[in-house]
Amino acid sequence: MARVFIPDLTIVIPYYQDSKERYENLCAVYDFLKRKFNVKILIVRYAGSGSKIPDGAVSLQLPGWNGVFHRTMVINEGINFAGTPFVAVWDVDVFVKVSHVL
Repeated sequence: MARVFIPDLTIVIPYYQDSKERYENLCAVYDFLKRKFNVKILIVRYAGSGSKIPDGAVSLQLPGWNGVFHRTMVINEGINFAGTPFVAVWDVDVFVKVSHVL
C-alpha cells in the first residue's frame, strides 16, 4: 500500500528522553509514520537535555532546559514552528493498530 500524502499536515512529537525505552518508542513511532505517511514530522525537544533522535529526523531544539519538561510549552512551540495549516500531536507512547490508522 502506498504512503498517504498529506501536504498540509505536520505531525509534532514532543519528546524528552528519560529512558532507553522512550528512545526506542520514538524510533518505532518515527519509522511507522515515515513508512505510512508522506507528511512533515517535527520532533520537539530541549537543547542540552541529551535527548537523541533518529537519523534523518527533523528536530526543533528549544532553549532553556532546566531539568523540567514543560510538555504544553513544547507542543505550542512545535505548532508555532510547523508552517502548515494542520498540525497533529503524536506522543511516543502511543501505538495504534495499523488497521485503525489506514
